[in-house]
Amino acid sequence: MHASPPDCSGLDCQCQAQKRASNFSVYTRMEGQHMVVNWDLELSANSASTEPSLVKLSLDDPLRRNVLTKAVPWHERPLLLNVAQIDAVGASFTLRSTMVDANGCELNALPLSVLVPASSSSQFHPIHLVMLAVVLIGLGGLLCGCIMLKRKQNPRRIKKNWRAGQDTAK
Repeated sequence: MHASPPDCSGLDCQCQAQKRASNFSVYTRMEGQHMVVNWDLELSANSASTEPSLVKLSLDDPLRRNVLTKAVPWHERPLLLNVAQIDAVGASFTLRSTMVDANGCELNALPLSVLVPASSSSQFHPIHLVMLAVVLIGLGGLLCGCIMLKRKQNPRRIKKNWRAGQDTAK
């Protein structure tokens, strides 16, 4: 049996006991432009904690500015976060998460450092297509101009027919 500190009472004691008997973990992985967030709660054998009800997620940038805050019901996992919508491609973030049970006790997971890789597909915008088309059309025009100029400066000589060069009178 756990010895509770002398200064705790009621729900405080229950929350402190749950923190000692539980391990809340969060996992992430990248799938294209989505960050997949999943979580798990490991309870010790003698734990009498209540059912988890909510997970609070906070995504912070390196300057500790909050980029995204979300509260998700416990059973709605895994969670897909579209990193293209929050302009997070190629950036590093800290994911902080807290599990809340039915009694309101909160259990924090260790903060995760998440690197969102830069992918060429998410960085390729329609303006790049327009610029590529303009450059290719310009190169095509320059090439045609050079060919026409060369033909004008050095016209092909008309070759005589092989019969025209022979003497036909005998």
